[in-house]
Amino acid sequence: MQPTGNIWYKMMTLFLVLALLVPILAACGDDETPTATTSEATKTTEPTKTVEPTKTAEPPTTTEVPFVNDPVKIAVIQDWSGPMAIAGLLTEGPMELLRWWYNEKQGGLLLKKEGVRRPIEFVKCDMKSQTADANGCALKMILDEKVSVLTMGGWTEAHALATADVGEKYKVLYVGAFVGPVLTEDHRWTLDVRGLRAPPTIAFVKKLQPKTVGYFATDAAGERGYIAEIKKNLEGAGIKTVYEQYYTQGTNDFSPYLTRIKYEAPDVLVTSADPAAYQAMYKQIMEQGGWGDIKCVAVMENGSAPNLVTRPGAVGTYAPLRYLYGHGGAGARTFEEMWAQKCKEDPAWCQKWAAGKSMPTPTASFSDIMFNSFLVAVKAVEHAGTSDPAAVAEAARSGDFVVDSPFGQLAFDTKGVALAPGFYVQVQAGGVLVPVE
Repeated sequence: MQPTGNIWYKMMTLFLVLALLVPILAACGDDETPTATTSEATKTTEPTKTVEPTKTAEPPTTTEVPFVNDPVKIAVIQDWSGPMAIAGLLTEGPMELLRWWYNEKQGGLLLKKEGVRRPIEFVKCDMKSQTADANGCALKMILDEKVSVLTMGGWTEAHALATADVGEKYKVLYVGAFVGPVLTEDHRWTLDVRGLRAPPTIAFVKKLQPKTVGYFATDAAGERGYIAEIKKNLEGAGIKTVYEQYYTQGTNDFSPYLTRIKYEAPDVLVTSADPAAYQAMYKQIMEQGGWGDIKCVAVMENGSAPNLVTRPGAVGTYAPLRYLYGHGGAGARTFEEMWAQKCKEDPAWCQKWAAGKSMPTPTASFSDIMFNSFLVAVKAVEHAGTSDPAAVAEAARSGDFVVDSPFGQLAFDTKGVALAPGFYVQVQAGGVLVPVE
């Protein structure tokens, strides 16, 4: 039996140990999350910010004009058969050059009112050198082909009149290569693309300071009109008329006329003839010893045709030109750039239409006059902004239609006439054309 004191000692020791352990266990056993303070409880957590990638600049919006493969049709009424079939050949080179330029290099003709680009198409009709066929072709082109513009219409005044009459009836613009101011006065929807003939001739003849003058021209209303205007002005300036005669178209023998002209011996002879007549005259004048001291001045470009100027009888004569390579403004430079590009891309075309030359010089197989007529027709459609024939006709005669052409800047008035600046050249040996200042 153990003593009582020892038991009491053990109990006291246990009590002290428990007294020390209880607070420690209480502290260690409390695993609750501490209560947040009032300020911490009311604080809101900000959302995590997403870092956006740096925006790259967007390219400017460009609205491309849609291309619609619905051709704008331009009628070409010309001779591809008959006695003047050469006329059709003269249109082929200019047509191809403009077709290539607009369709392949420009992506089509821009028509702003329609909001599209469309290709151009030249639609040919053979008038066979007949007035009735010129009329028939114009009707066919308007009623069947639905063209926007009529062009060419033959070489004679009668052919042009027949074409213009149809254009007038149906309100379709007519752009002829050999239309004159007389025709445009009576036809609201016709343009004269070569400009006034008489004023440049009057100015040039006065520069030559003649005392006497003679006149020799085709017996046609247009030519008579030019001569009458020139004669009135020169006589008003004190220059005496010593000869005036008109020949019937188709005449081959000019010897009697030339004999009389040499007898009267005017200081200046003003001529207005067709290419065939000039060809015969240049041959026959040499049979009579040449022009002598007579200065022969042509009213129209026919006198400087490429197949004529190499003839001995042409040497020393003067003729107006609307275009000569390297001698012109913005329109001429654009034409030359166009030509150079085409020749680079298509040497065969260049060989065919420019006799192998790399510069745009009119040849027996390429006509700058034809090119200019086609260009004006296409530009009229562009100016109207639509292919609608009536709208094109009105836009061309609005008074604000201007074309930078190889002939210079053509500003058409409300009468359909534009004064092409032009200049005179003298034909020298070998067919060299020298501008006369």
